[in-house]
Amino acid sequence: MKRGRGYKNGTHDIHSDGSLIIKEVGLEDEGVYMVMLVTLEDNVKHFRITLEATEYHRRPFSDFYCKTPQYLQLGRAGQLHCKFPEIFNAVTWKEERNGRLYSLVVQQNSLKNGQGFIYGLYDIHPNGSLKIQKVQATNDGIYEVTLVTAEDNIRHARVTLVTTVLSKQNHPYINLCGEDDHCSRRYDPGTPIYCSYNHSRPAVNLNWYIRHPSNDTLLQASFKYEADSNETFSSISRFNIEDLTAGSFMFLVCVAEGPSLAPHTIESWLILDTSHNIYEISHSVSISKINIPLYGNSVLSCGAKQPLDEAVIWLSVDLTGLPSTLVYSMYHTPQRRYFTYYTPFTFDKTSTEIELFRVTRVNEKLYVCLSTDGTHTEVMAAYQLAVFVTPTPPSIEVDACFDDMADCQLSSREGNVTFCISRVYNNVELATYVRDKSKISTSNEQRRKKSIGGGFVDHCVTFDYELHQDVCEYPVSVFCYARTHGGLEIVPRKEITFMNQEKCQSDTLSTLTFSICGALVAVIAILVIIIVCLYKKTLNNLFRQRIVTPDDLLV
Repeated sequence: MKRGRGYKNGTHDIHSDGSLIIKEVGLEDEGVYMVMLVTLEDNVKHFRITLEATEYHRRPFSDFYCKTPQYLQLGRAGQLHCKFPEIFNAVTWKEERNGRLYSLVVQQNSLKNGQGFIYGLYDIHPNGSLKIQKVQATNDGIYEVTLVTAEDNIRHARVTLVTTVLSKQNHPYINLCGEDDHCSRRYDPGTPIYCSYNHSRPAVNLNWYIRHPSNDTLLQASFKYEADSNETFSSISRFNIEDLTAGSFMFLVCVAEGPSLAPHTIESWLILDTSHNIYEISHSVSISKINIPLYGNSVLSCGAKQPLDEAVIWLSVDLTGLPSTLVYSMYHTPQRRYFTYYTPFTFDKTSTEIELFRVTRVNEKLYVCLSTDGTHTEVMAAYQLAVFVTPTPPSIEVDACFDDMADCQLSSREGNVTFCISRVYNNVELATYVRDKSKISTSNEQRRKKSIGGGFVDHCVTFDYELHQDVCEYPVSVFCYARTHGGLEIVPRKEITFMNQEKCQSDTLSTLTFSICGALVAVIAILVIIIVCLYKKTLNNLFRQRIVTPDDLLV
């Protein structure tokens, strides 16, 4: 049995194989067509087809036709485009209101007239199309154009004008995804699921689908729209997931369709986890233990490459047993494989591997890879991740010395010294060695070991020392070293040089005093010699000049 408006009017029919027959294709037949197929098992499937007319399929009088409907944006100048012959005698544009036609503008030869033209609202383009100076909401409706050809033949065509407002939304909003165009969520029973598209003209149509690898299944969902301003509308579509026979995961798509969209259909999608229980790791799946250094990277694989008609889900379970979803990778469709993931992870849609970057102790969890066909879910792989800190090479540290200095000096006459080595095995011992025991004495040696886990210990030694009185002749050294029970030294020795500061300072002061006195005596002797020499020289000069005689000197 066949029925429908197109079948009744004789313009459309259905072929025996289910194809749609359009008996006389015109430009008004261009657009998106949807076919609904009900199988013998009562499964409902939907497909969308875009039809574009070509010159060969257009109606008779191909030199004059109008595409309908046509869409013009509010607030702008616009044109109702029709194809006219290159030469014609007259064109008249009329608007239908309440079943009657009202003339807007008339052009005969090169003269124009009409109420719309007089008031500056309408004009006729040289090619015959109607020009609207500023498109308003009241321009919605049906327009008729009458053409008088050069042969005085009269032809008519009708155009439906739909005014539009472009919304600032670039995709429908799914309430569980916020303003993102896709997301994945775990479903809580009773949570409403809806999508909306706001501030558009005309109101867009919203449909919910379940996406499968080969087709989309239309869901029964409520739909309504209402005005949200004087010119625009908001659309909303809700569906009740409890009415569905849901599997473990559902791939839901909300599709918005309407002339105010560019392109005419846009979509958002939601991957919904509807499972009721936390997944148990079966005995057949072994948990691989992986050790990763701090801030290192690691790649985790699901194992064998997953079939294209199955989805891959990566979960993590922390030490308290709380699961969280890292990656949802749904089926391959003819367009692409849909997936969503959360940083700091990346997902390879081809191999279905995940890679963790710069891991810390927070990433120490159980990672599980699941494969599902929507009804049956199987654990493919499981990994226990452990993060460790790479130990730095151990070194001996002395409490009174700088860590970055190989050796150090101590100047007090007596005291105590502590030296330690960290993160070594328990078979490592600390010891001291004194090269000249006649210059320094050590006593009260105390040892401490502290376990820090992983078989490692921190080891420290503290000892008292006392310097003898004559150590200023040369420095005295004590060597600290670490060696195993077999006598192997594992790190460079640390040398501590001791010097009796008090004695060295007093010896230095005495030497300095003696040196100063000797220098003064030498200076005085030199001055006496200089004075004597000057005196003798002066006397010789007086003798030569007979100013002074030896007898004078005697007197």
